[in-house]
Amino acid sequence: MKYIQFINEDVEIPEDSYIVRIPVITNKEELYAELMSKLKFPSYFGKNWDALDDVFRDFCWIANDNIVIIHKGITGLSKKDLNLYVASIVDCIESWIYQSILDNERKVGNNTEWEAPLHHVWFIFPEKEKEIIMDIIYEWIQVRKYKYCLR
Repeated sequence: MKYIQFINEDVEIPEDSYIVRIPVITNKEELYAELMSKLKFPSYFGKNWDALDDVFRDFCWIANDNIVIIHKGITGLSKKDLNLYVASIVDCIESWIYQSILDNERKVGNNTEWEAPLHHVWFIFPEKEKEIIMDIIYEWIQVRKYKYCLR
């Protein structure tokens, strides 16, 4: 299963997944409220993009290995907020993949101190939003590559 999917119908979800269904969203306040409620964010969640990045990289309060966030629609967000949310999603996925790699390296070295739970987080969107979201992802990745070239 890819970590970002676009579907017209139900998607096959791994057993024992923590499944969240987000309705059509038109502003960031609605998005924060839905995510906070359905993903049971800690009380310290600050309802801003940096705070969302932080909780997307944690999820220690969710016991399930797999977290599936199914969106009914997010392209009603402002362009700026849509870009920031998609960037948070990509960062979340990259962070969990990186943590998985680190975990595997630690296991190879027989290090048993690593106890942080690892999650697989999937983001599901309607097929009709694919072009808009993929354009944002592509643009965001290009900007990031450019920034690394400047270092």
